Amino acid sequence: MRYFLLIFCSFLYFIDYAQITETFTDGNFTLNPNWVGSDTKFEVNNSFQLHSKSTTSDSIFLVLENKLDFQNSVEWHFWMKHSFSPSSNNFSRFYLITNILDLKSNPDGFYLQFGETGTNDAIRLFKRKNSISTQICAGTIGAISTNFITSIKVVREPSGEWKIYSDFNGGENYTLEASAIDNAQVSGKYSGVYCQFTKTYATKFYYDNFYFGPKVVDKTPPTCQQIQVLDNKYLKLTFSETIDSISANIPENYAFINSNYSIFSANRMINTTSCVILELDAPLQNATNYTLSISQISDLSGNVMLPETKNVFYIIAEKPEKGDVIINEIMSNPSPVVGLPEIEYIEIYNKSNKYFNLENWIITDGTSNGKMASAWLGPHEYKVLCGTSGLPFLNPAVGVTSFPSLNNSGDKITLLDSLGNRLDEVNYALSWYKMDGKSTGGISLERINPFHPCSDASNWMGSTHPDGGTPNEKNSVYDTLPNFSPIAISELSVISDTLLEMHFSKQVDSSMVFENEVMFTPEIDWKSISFNNNILQIAFPTSLEKSKEYTIQLSNLKDCWLHTYSLATTFANTEMMDAKDIVINELLFNPYPDGADFIELYNNSEKWINLKGLTLFSLEKGLLSSPKVIEQNRILKPHEYVFLTPSIASQEKMYPNTNKLHGIQMSIPTMNNDSGTVILMYNKQAIDKATYAESWHFSLVYDKEGKSLERLSALLPTMDYDNWFTAAESVGFATPGEANSHGISPEIPVKISISSPTISPDNDGFEDFVEIKLANVDPNLSATISVFSMNGVEVRTLVKNTLIAQNSLFIWDGLDANKQKLPVGIYMFWVQIFDFTKAKTSHFKLPIVVASKL
Repeated sequence: MRYFLLIFCSFLYFIDYAQITETFTDGNFTLNPNWVGSDTKFEVNNSFQLHSKSTTSDSIFLVLENKLDFQNSVEWHFWMKHSFSPSSNNFSRFYLITNILDLKSNPDGFYLQFGETGTNDAIRLFKRKNSISTQICAGTIGAISTNFITSIKVVREPSGEWKIYSDFNGGENYTLEASAIDNAQVSGKYSGVYCQFTKTYATKFYYDNFYFGPKVVDKTPPTCQQIQVLDNKYLKLTFSETIDSISANIPENYAFINSNYSIFSANRMINTTSCVILELDAPLQNATNYTLSISQISDLSGNVMLPETKNVFYIIAEKPEKGDVIINEIMSNPSPVVGLPEIEYIEIYNKSNKYFNLENWIITDGTSNGKMASAWLGPHEYKVLCGTSGLPFLNPAVGVTSFPSLNNSGDKITLLDSLGNRLDEVNYALSWYKMDGKSTGGISLERINPFHPCSDASNWMGSTHPDGGTPNEKNSVYDTLPNFSPIAISELSVISDTLLEMHFSKQVDSSMVFENEVMFTPEIDWKSISFNNNILQIAFPTSLEKSKEYTIQLSNLKDCWLHTYSLATTFANTEMMDAKDIVINELLFNPYPDGADFIELYNNSEKWINLKGLTLFSLEKGLLSSPKVIEQNRILKPHEYVFLTPSIASQEKMYPNTNKLHGIQMSIPTMNNDSGTVILMYNKQAIDKATYAESWHFSLVYDKEGKSLERLSALLPTMDYDNWFTAAESVGFATPGEANSHGISPEIPVKISISSPTISPDNDGFEDFVEIKLANVDPNLSATISVFSMNGVEVRTLVKNTLIAQNSLFIWDGLDANKQKLPVGIYMFWVQIFDFTKAKTSHFKLPIVVASKL
């Protein structure tokens, strides 16, 4: 510890006829000045302090010739440390003045005593005369009863007044410990330290910064070094030295500038006499800057401070409520880099007008609990969280120890305050990016509307910023318009014979789930309802009948906006699929350049079938590709369609008849453009197999790109070349998720025939028209008959939804809808028969050639 400035650095001490200063910075105590006594029992340690180094129980001393002039005011001051609790056997003395060199002899003079029996240890000043010690004055009782560090100053005036000052912080902010008048004559030429100890404490004495000489006159006024805000009504001011209590306690000596606040009271602290506590007349506003002026404060020497102004900033952490702070952005897959550092991060946003200290807040994925460093989060402010190793690269950010490792495909992230209260939770999935199967590497997931009460897929999407994310900024997809899309049932399946599971398209208010009404048609009993992670499960006491259709109706459901909904849908207990229950119904193997393949399946049975676990392969040169598995619950009702594709959005863009609700976005086997084989497997059983070739397309279609092959009949063999045809131009050359544009259905027993396979409408009396004959035994049928070109363009409608008799006859004259002669070529009759009683439709097609004379 150093508290004195040496004027010349080359001199390690300064000595003249009236003054000695010793700081031991020269590393010794036996030269300039020359301490004498038990010189082998002391050393100057690495901190340049005089230190006892005896090894046995002993009494040791060192003295200096002081050359003090007691006709004037005299001062001694020094620093000392006892690393033990003093006692009658372990204590020290500082001899202010004595005529005897050997301090072991307990000479006459004046000395300070440090240590005594009991716990009343105080700094005591003694006068010893004729071998009798008399106490002159004593400091605070018990102040040095345990190990202590202190700076001591003693002043003796010519009038005989003695004053003892101390600073128990080891500095020079002295406080008066004791004072007394003693007019005894003072004489002597030595000052020194004396230590008495048992072996245990032989090395526990330390001294430094000695001064013996004329009284040091303080001409330096005090300054305010620090202002500490204790709470919203109390300030603590710390000055450079002990200040006069009279001036310190005047409230008018302190004032706020440009503020309505005033000082209610000012009180100098009793134990820390360089500090003042100010009480304000009103509470400070949180996170607000103020300016405080200070003047007319004096020290104990009467030096008055120059006026000062100090900045006062008051901020206090407030208690967060659920939803005050939200998870606003997630970078779970920073590779490959787009424009941001390759570092996982989570951004949080303060929706409230409160101020929060993030210290010890938790961000967790359920496996790792990341703890945040201290940082302030102000109203409507963003903060990025990352692992501590990422701080040099992602600046500014808040370091999180044990930052959770975020899963690329999806994870559940929870934000907790320091008390473990849940503030927000996001259970994200890869589909939330809404990026149509494109890579999400280097792109963050951003919340769309931070004021939206929901945190489900409807309120998130991938960042559209060129850098791939917006850490510490407003999100690129920011939109405060409310999303009022209704709740829908996105997935429903019977996951066991007695358990129904239902997923919702958006977040359902969990507090209202158990207040909703559940009705089944036909009526069935249920045992219990549970709701977790936006999934509703209903348990039944007995097994549900296989493939029996039920209707479930839910009433009084609420979303996170508290809008009320009633939902109804059908379900059935599923059955295991067997061979040919599920058939391949449509293939797109040569897509447009920006398109994607798809495979359409059709439930050719009367069963309700769960497709989960159905595996797809492609076969090339006798080798199976890697398996592609349907991993989600997907129920296919009897005679229902579903298509599998890497990009549902691509099919919607390319083909207007796409039914996206009948799509599953997943990886499918690679299909060659010219030919290949697709195989369906379930539980190691072959379900269906289709070998296709580009040549299966209609021969008059020159460009095969972007056109699907459609199955004509689910009952005819999949491997039959004649059972496949190019999708019609009128539907855009593909029908993913919908009935094929071509098809043959034998479900309604109608006999259809034409009078001739050709027609030559030239009024020559030969094949100028053709007859279409319908023969059946059921009168509850209607017919629609159209004529199509081989490009799939409808050129004529002969009848539409016309009731037909048991034997009906329709004529076509070979003309189009505008009564114009059609070009020579191949055409197709498209016949649709609707059965009113069964609510079923059958489709038939018959080719016809329009001919002409040469």
